[in-house]
Amino acid sequence: MNEQIFTASNGIEVIYRHKPSKYDFKHLIVVFSGFLNATPGNYDFINAMTDCPADVIWINDNFQGMYTYYLCIDMDFRVKEAVQEFIQSQIDQRNLSPENVTFTGFSKGGSAALYHALSMNIKNIVVTVPQLHIGNYVDNFWKSVATHMMGKNYHNAQIDYLDKLIVNLLKKDQDLDKNIYLLTSEADIQFPTEIQPHLDDFRKYRNFNLLKTYSAFVREHNQVTSHHTALLLGIYYALASEATPRFNQGEVNFFGTQPIPKPNVANPTPYVDVRNCEYKDKILFIEGVAVLKGVHISNYSDVQYELILQNTRTRETYTKGLAKLHRPHLTRELFDGDFVIYDKGYFTTLDLKGIDISDLPKAEYQLYIAIKSGEYYSKLALSSQKTLTKSSDTFNFNSNSSLAILEIFKE
Repeated sequence: MNEQIFTASNGIEVIYRHKPSKYDFKHLIVVFSGFLNATPGNYDFINAMTDCPADVIWINDNFQGMYTYYLCIDMDFRVKEAVQEFIQSQIDQRNLSPENVTFTGFSKGGSAALYHALSMNIKNIVVTVPQLHIGNYVDNFWKSVATHMMGKNYHNAQIDYLDKLIVNLLKKDQDLDKNIYLLTSEADIQFPTEIQPHLDDFRKYRNFNLLKTYSAFVREHNQVTSHHTALLLGIYYALASEATPRFNQGEVNFFGTQPIPKPNVANPTPYVDVRNCEYKDKILFIEGVAVLKGVHISNYSDVQYELILQNTRTRETYTKGLAKLHRPHLTRELFDGDFVIYDKGYFTTLDLKGIDISDLPKAEYQLYIAIKSGEYYSKLALSSQKTLTKSSDTFNFNSNSSLAILEIFKE
C-alpha cells in the first residue's frame, strides 16, 4: 500500500493509499484521518483494516504541509473540490452506486467523512467523535490549522462559516435513506457542544444508529475509537457483505463490566518500558512507561521519577530529574484484570527539552529509574519490552528486556 498521488483538475494533489478488495466483494470504504502529530501524514486504522474484504482508500489530510479537515486553505475550498473529484473517480472506476460506498473517520476524520458524505449523497457513514463546529474547534485548540484553513488574519465571520458547514448540510438534507453510525461518549468533553445539540438532526434518518459508550476505559475523547475497534470493524465487514446493520431501534449503550478501581496493592510489581531515547549536544532525551502495577497514578502528584546513570566501570552514579506525561491509554494497555488507573505513568524530560548530562564523562552507563508513588518506592534497571537501538557518532544506546546501556563517545 504505497502512497499514491491523484492530481485534480484544479491542480491540487491528493495523497492516498489503497488496499484492493478481495474475492467478489463490491464495496468501497473511504477513510478520513484525525489529528495525530503536529503535522499530517497519518492514516488511521490502516493496520486494523488490512484484512477487510472491501476496497479501502485512505486519504491523507496533507495539503501544503498542514491539516485542512479535507476542506480549505485560506478559505479557498479547492481542497474539498479535489478530494471529491478523486473520490468520485474511484467510485466511477468501480461502477459503484452510493449503496456500495462507505465514508468513515475518527474525530477530525469523522467531521470530514460527514461533510463529504452528505455533500456527495453517500449512503453509508460511520463516524466517531466528530467535531461539528470546525471553526471554533481549530480556533481554540489547533491555531496552526486555523491559520492554514482560514488565513493568518482570520476573523469571527470565517470561524462561523466553518462552524455551519456540517450543521447546515445536516439540517437541509432530505435524502433520509442513509445508514449512519455515530460512536460517541458522554465522557468526551466535546459531547455537549459537538454532538448533543445535533442529535435530532441525525435522528431523522431512517437508519441512524447512536452508539454510546459508558466504558470505564473511555474517559476522554481520544479513547472512544480505540476501545471499540471490534464494533467498528464489524460494521465495515457487514456493510461490505451487503448486510446493513440496524441496532436496537437505533441506539446502543455499552456499559461493559463497569470495573471498580481497586485499592492500591500491598506489594506492587514494578513495570518499565523505554519507548525512545536520543542524545544530541550533551542533551539526553528519554521516555517510556514506568509504573508500580497495582498502584493508581491518576494525578501528576501521584508519582515522581528520577533517572540514575551508573558508570559501568567506576560504579559512580549521576541522578537526574524526570517529568511526566498524561497518557490515558496506559490504563487500558496495562489492564490485567484489576482496574487500576495509570494515566500519568509515562516518564519523559521536562518540557520535552531533554536532560543536560554535560557533567558526565565519556563512558558507558547503565540506566536505572527510581519510582516514588505515595508510600511506595522502587529503583530498578531501565529496560524495554522490545529491543531498542539508537546510535550516532557521539553515542550508542541499547535497551532490551533486561537492561538499558548508554555509551557516550564524546564529552
